[in-house]
Amino acid sequence: MTTSPTLQRSAPRSEPDAITVEVLRSRLEALGREAGLAIERTAISPVVSETKDYSVTIIDANGRLITGIGYITGHFGASVSAVRATMARHGDTIAPGDVFLANDPHNGGGLHPNDVIIQRPAFAEGKIVGWVAVSAHMMDMGGMTPGSLSPHATECFQEALRFPPVRLLRREEEVRDIWSILRTNIRSAPLIEADLRALVAGCNVAVTKIEEAVAGLGAARFTASVEALERATAEALARRVEAIADGVYRSAGWLELGEQDVYAIPCKLTVAGNRLVFDFAGCPPQLPRYFNSKPYIVQSALASKLHMWLAADLPYSQALLDLIEVRCPPSSLLNCEPPAPIGAAHMDATGAGISAAMQCMLLALGASPDAPEHRLLSAPPSIGWAMMTWAFKQEGLGTGSFIHTDGTLGGSPAGNDRDGIDLSSDLVGTKGSLEMPDVEILEAAYPVLIEERNAGKGNHGLGAYRSGGACHEVLRPHGIEALTGFMISTRGSVPNAGAAGGGLGARTSLKILRENGASEDVPLQAAGVKVTSKESFAFQGPTGGGFGDPLSRPAEWVEQDVRRGRISADEAKRFYAVVFAEGALDPKASESLRRGRRKERLSLARQPERPVGGEPLSVVEGFPLFPGVVQVGSRAVSEDSGAVLAEAPHPWTGGCCTLDEKDVGVNGYIVVTRSYVDPLSGRRLLLEILQRDGSSLFECSPDRWTGRNATDPD
Repeated sequence: MTTSPTLQRSAPRSEPDAITVEVLRSRLEALGREAGLAIERTAISPVVSETKDYSVTIIDANGRLITGIGYITGHFGASVSAVRATMARHGDTIAPGDVFLANDPHNGGGLHPNDVIIQRPAFAEGKIVGWVAVSAHMMDMGGMTPGSLSPHATECFQEALRFPPVRLLRREEEVRDIWSILRTNIRSAPLIEADLRALVAGCNVAVTKIEEAVAGLGAARFTASVEALERATAEALARRVEAIADGVYRSAGWLELGEQDVYAIPCKLTVAGNRLVFDFAGCPPQLPRYFNSKPYIVQSALASKLHMWLAADLPYSQALLDLIEVRCPPSSLLNCEPPAPIGAAHMDATGAGISAAMQCMLLALGASPDAPEHRLLSAPPSIGWAMMTWAFKQEGLGTGSFIHTDGTLGGSPAGNDRDGIDLSSDLVGTKGSLEMPDVEILEAAYPVLIEERNAGKGNHGLGAYRSGGACHEVLRPHGIEALTGFMISTRGSVPNAGAAGGGLGARTSLKILRENGASEDVPLQAAGVKVTSKESFAFQGPTGGGFGDPLSRPAEWVEQDVRRGRISADEAKRFYAVVFAEGALDPKASESLRRGRRKERLSLARQPERPVGGEPLSVVEGFPLFPGVVQVGSRAVSEDSGAVLAEAPHPWTGGCCTLDEKDVGVNGYIVVTRSYVDPLSGRRLLLEILQRDGSSLFECSPDRWTGRNATDPD
């Protein structure tokens, strides 16, 4: 029976109706966008107004996330942490018109000291009914390095001016002492103050609109509607996770301390019913470098990735954060204690952890045919960047600095049915986390000239489906004698992994192009790099990996890449075994060369560690264990040849031929990879990056294969 709207309104109900809840959700997201526009239109720095490195987070009276707006979705969970710290510190003294500031990850702050979080409570009927937290990257917060990102800081005291939750305004009156402390301790103080005031303006817009919404609904009904929205989201998320195959999945990410100093950050994902438990046991201890992190930062960063996969059509709410259990060892890189530096707490170590966690998640989805997200399989997201801060002196204007973020726009990983996207770190979900600023805006704001900007070319992310290209850019000083750079880049040593036999992604590259035509490689975390007015600086960001064996890429697609200048004919032959004769594709020669390459793999590879033997299956039907590997009863079978690779519960990799090879970066770092090859066809099923001691961290063990019960991750 259909109930009329009039009858619905006239009958009192304990629960708000679905329409009321949905209208409120839309209203909150709209007012968040309005607050974001206020920030964009009043901020001074292009990193806020053009690159859009800001966010608006709406939180309930209990410190639970209602929704978030903006590209930097990693801010949402960090803002929740900051608001909870503010509530705990200031408690009953919080009054209407109070505005708080926090930026210290060690003490109620956000992602890192530059990402200042401005918070203001919304009141109705004399009580707090919610909070607005806005955050943006400040160009400088003091410390030993212009821009406040210091790769070689050994203590947090060297990095930046750090605030626990403190009042910036009290009952709408400025707390002058705090503003004075800020102006005294930061570079480019007028610019930073203007950006901070833009955040306060955005916060005020959102709070005013929320209080109007509460006045229309009533405080009790507003609270009930927010709670109903979270419950509905949690129920939808639980159903989606329950469709993922219970089991244990392991992988590793890689943290680069220097060109030859690399640490593995392992992750074990246990899927148990509607629980996702990410355990980082074995994470290295905290280090005297700027990238130590905190569990809430890891959780927030991981949520921003998982939202794209599991909940892109759902509100980004507390239900998503609660879904993710993160376990980080105490005093480790991912769970540090003071005085560990935290200037880049959201970057290197967190990025390596998220890389490992997303590899685990993709393994789980690959083994889950009933999960709708199974169709979205891809290589892991491109984690890494070519980024730096630049300091300069302008005659009559003094010193200045800016952060250059174009190199965060990497090349996306390849999918299971498509090539990657240029200038985007992710294939699934929203576009890259930051906008690429207009060249003219950058050149007008700072003394630089952008000589070249495009999507990089070359043999990155090889596979049946290849990755996209990352940002390649060349710039030089303009109207000044020199730029002094502080490099905060990653992925120069260990590339992003591929999937299903796909190749590794491209590494980050930084170079100075000298006046005499020579080029000089720049270490990815070098400080004080000088580029004169007669020189240029070139960089190219990293890409995700490929999907599927490169020898399986259709020759016609390789031909298109050659025609479009993405790769050369020589690279096509070397990496894809595709032959061109007199400028035209030679299909017969290509097929012959590919057959020879597969045979060569088998001749060079070691025989299976645990061979099963027996005749190959003519029909391969069952449950997926891994892209290209199917569980048929108690046997793991290669889809390509029907070869039986393993009997349950043994790993299917034990039935593959294996080939270990060295992949050397321009900095000389050697990555050892292991190819797991179909013993009959020579097709590469998996390309794994090994640990320095040659051991493997790979595991893909759904419960239906191992027979174990993962319902208790403890």
